[in-house]
Amino acid sequence: MAFSSRTPPHPAITGCTFNKTGNGCAIFIDNDDVDNPATITDCNITQGDNGSGDGIIISGDGLFTITGCTITGTDGWGIFNNYRSSTATITGCTITGNRLDGINVDNATITDCTVTNNGSYGIVSGTATISNCTITNNGGKGISVGDTATITDCIVTDNGEGGISVYGAATITRCTVSRNSNGNSGVGIRHSGIEGLLTITDCTVTDNAGMGIDSYSYNATTITGCVVTDNGDKGIRITLYGTSSATITDCTIARNSGTGIYCYYNFSNTASANIKNCIIRDNLDADGGEATAGGIAFKNIESHLTNCLIIGNISNSGYTGGVGGVLISSFLGTSSTVTNCTIAGNEGYYLYGGLDADYLSDVTVRNTIVYGNTPDASRLETINPVSVSYSDIAGYSGAGAGNIDKDPLFVGSGDYRLSANSPCIDTGTANGAPDTDIENTSRPQGSGYDMGAYEYILYCPQCSGDPVELEDTTFEAGPACQCRAATLITISKGVYIKKDANITFKAPKVIIKSFFHAENGSMVSIKQE
Repeated sequence: MAFSSRTPPHPAITGCTFNKTGNGCAIFIDNDDVDNPATITDCNITQGDNGSGDGIIISGDGLFTITGCTITGTDGWGIFNNYRSSTATITGCTITGNRLDGINVDNATITDCTVTNNGSYGIVSGTATISNCTITNNGGKGISVGDTATITDCIVTDNGEGGISVYGAATITRCTVSRNSNGNSGVGIRHSGIEGLLTITDCTVTDNAGMGIDSYSYNATTITGCVVTDNGDKGIRITLYGTSSATITDCTIARNSGTGIYCYYNFSNTASANIKNCIIRDNLDADGGEATAGGIAFKNIESHLTNCLIIGNISNSGYTGGVGGVLISSFLGTSSTVTNCTIAGNEGYYLYGGLDADYLSDVTVRNTIVYGNTPDASRLETINPVSVSYSDIAGYSGAGAGNIDKDPLFVGSGDYRLSANSPCIDTGTANGAPDTDIENTSRPQGSGYDMGAYEYILYCPQCSGDPVELEDTTFEAGPACQCRAATLITISKGVYIKKDANITFKAPKVIIKSFFHAENGSMVSIKQE
């Protein structure tokens, strides 16, 4: 042990270098003062030849502040507390290449730290606030918190046993969680906090070896504004207990090697899931098992699916049919609604490409398009009544007001908005319809509500497809109008944008030619994406 101190007084160590050649830790500090922290600042700790032991050990009921330190290559923990009442603030530190955990402190606030290449976990804590940290290439989990966690603006990548694991209440915001492994159990974010709230906002969870997000809860799970893509298993799985709930809003769940979203009960028929304004696309349920759907599966829970685009999902599972788009299955008589959704271009294993509601499910479908799936058929046959109204469903011949079976005439080339001649424009119902569409455009825009996830904008000329060339086109004043193309938009002569118009051109390449005019007071955005 290079340095040891016990209170009183509380010590302050500044600007020291420790090149450990003996056994034991470099710094051991014991502090029971809950008002005045022991401080370690700008210290450099490395493992010398034949040395062993930890970098910093803190002990006692008091406060500790560790700032600007580098702890590299020790034979034990980087920072460790052996007394669980200790509270540490760790800021601006680099902890790398240690044999065990990078940081293992029970009550911690960790900010602006880099924790990499440690042999076990990156960060282990009981209660933690972690922000602006990079946690990468550790042998175990990137972050493991046993109780309550607030994790903000962190990068958690390439860890050996998954990304983030929390066992209590958790708030995770603006984090990137990617490429974490451990076989197919390398989950991006795992929440096992049976009694704790889980809130995930504006996170990117991608390319992990297992599921993107996996949550078990007796409480509420809320996921908002997240991108969950290219994971090795399901995109999101939520296991609901008791009266718990799941709310997923404004998310994109795509290209996962399992069901996009899977929500199911465990020993309860009072749990609920609400999914709104989400894009669920190109997910592949290859081996069936528990979910047996490519896009979304609800099992034995109350569910509400609103303003969602479910496209290009595939189920290769032969178990109970393997539904391409959406499966609603219940043995408990739970109620479900599907409102203003577009379910298209999905592929099922055997009978149902689009929508399957079965057993005792009590299902209401309204203002929804289910078309162009393979097979282009849906099952809406349960023991309890199924209500289908004001929807465009291929092959559906059951009862219900306002239903049609017609080509919805999407814009095409991957754009599932309605074209100007679509039979789904103004033919929906106001009953139960949301006030806005998937892009927060207000409903209705015309004389009635539209079917599907997108409301057709009357004042917006037909300006999407691929490629798009606009000529002699006028954009009138009104709410936002968006023109999209998969590769190219060319704005040619005679394109006129009037005052108070709000126009967005979005494509990887946008070309503007001569004689394009926008009046003062108009708003024009060009996004190359």
